[in-house]
Amino acid sequence: MDEFRLGVVRRPPHRRIQVIPGPMIEPAASMDYNRTYGAPMRLLMVILVAVSLFLITGCEERPPISRAQVVSNAAHLQLRDEIKWGEAIEVLQPGPMDANNKLWWQLRYHPGADGLNRIIIVDANSGWARLPPPDYQVRLPPPTKTSGENPENIYRGTYIVVILPGADPGDKSQMELEREVRRLNALANNTGLPPLFSLRPTRDGRQSLIYGWSNNQGIERHDRVITWLTVRTPYRDPQWENLAATP
Repeated sequence: MDEFRLGVVRRPPHRRIQVIPGPMIEPAASMDYNRTYGAPMRLLMVILVAVSLFLITGCEERPPISRAQVVSNAAHLQLRDEIKWGEAIEVLQPGPMDANNKLWWQLRYHPGADGLNRIIIVDANSGWARLPPPDYQVRLPPPTKTSGENPENIYRGTYIVVILPGADPGDKSQMELEREVRRLNALANNTGLPPLFSLRPTRDGRQSLIYGWSNNQGIERHDRVITWLTVRTPYRDPQWENLAATP
């Protein structure tokens, strides 16, 4: 008690810490270690980083190509192969996959003098543009309601489709043909085809059921019309007729 009163503090005895020396690594041995294992380890780290970056970028989905890219790639194909078709009049987005599990954009151009379709297809994944193979089935645009005053996807030309040959003027089938014209135009108007069915007199006084004649003009030749007729009507043998070639 007297010691605390006098301000004397007892301290614990000092303990020495004994340091046991470990094995020393000689500088020469350290250099040999780095020379032996350092370079392979650095190379392994570089490889691991590269593989990681590759896996990260490989797992990212490639964004789909845009309509503008499709049109541009098709134009480049025309320029490269010296094709002079002008601008596309119809661009369709990819439909179902083909036999090779590929999706294709379809670009349609004004037909040539032979009236046949001019088509370029573009791979929806890579953007590669090419001419379609011989067995390619030209796709139709999705059905849209149209009117006779403002038809869509059908363009003026020199062709008509003869669906039924002419009937005698006094035949009862004349009235049946008129009813059939009204029925076909109503069906066309509701399924995306311009209603251009009509009766056209032939040179021998008969009436033919035709498609495409309006305002003293025909239409351009398009497989869509034949496909529509064969799918939606009982007519299986419609024939194109080029009015420009008729004397």
